Amino acid sequence: MKFKAFLLTFLFLGGIALAQNRWAGKKVAVIGDSISDSTRVGTTRCWWEILSDSLLLEPTCYARNGATIQNMHGQVEKARAEQEASGKAWDLILIFGGTNDYNANVPLGEIYTVKEETTNKDGKQQTLLHRSFNTDNATFCGRVNNLLSEIKKHFPQARVLMLSPIHRGYATFGERNVQPDELWANTQGLFLDDYIHCLGQAGRAWAVPMLDTHIHTQIFPIYGSYDGHIHRVDTDRLHPNVKGHHQIALSVQGYLEHTLPFE
Repeated sequence: MKFKAFLLTFLFLGGIALAQNRWAGKKVAVIGDSISDSTRVGTTRCWWEILSDSLLLEPTCYARNGATIQNMHGQVEKARAEQEASGKAWDLILIFGGTNDYNANVPLGEIYTVKEETTNKDGKQQTLLHRSFNTDNATFCGRVNNLLSEIKKHFPQARVLMLSPIHRGYATFGERNVQPDELWANTQGLFLDDYIHCLGQAGRAWAVPMLDTHIHTQIFPIYGSYDGHIHRVDTDRLHPNVKGHHQIALSVQGYLEHTLPFE
């Protein structure tokens, strides 16, 4: 009798948990770089795979190793083509990028350009300050604006979530590809934090939340105490291993459990 009661309780609570998981079966497009690439750079499982197991999602990964924000336009185009071909809209789009733009020394720019223009206000022509989105792909802010513009045009039914870059440790992938840790500025004199700040600004401008995984994952590969979270302690403190990916997944799961899909 005790076992039967335990079993019924277990099934009942399990049923409640499944009922509360509104993300089960939802279609998810993953846009990103090497940390999300399905080739699993430095890990045996990616964060979105762990997340999908937890929330029973149906993910498709378009991320590619080395992708900058500008490169992600092609990924978004593939997601749009898949949506049109399948006839089923994406429920969630996850964007995880920006760290390669920092490493590639992309100038930052501004979210908006501002100038005086004339418009009808209160029935008469007045000259006021007017701002428009910076669309210059030579700048990071312009790249982010263009990416989010495309997403807003084609996926109005989807929840969209940006993930900020996680902390960067030292990495060397060859004689001409040596990447100092994030305590060093790039050749533009910019730090990783500057790019994360731009992502947050763009998120507010385009009504796209940014989950600050830079903070919430609590991964700090600069310190040896986090050797258990990274790929290789001597040559790749940039990519997290499966333990690091698990912490990324938990951070995203925590957000999604408090955010309902639109449909």
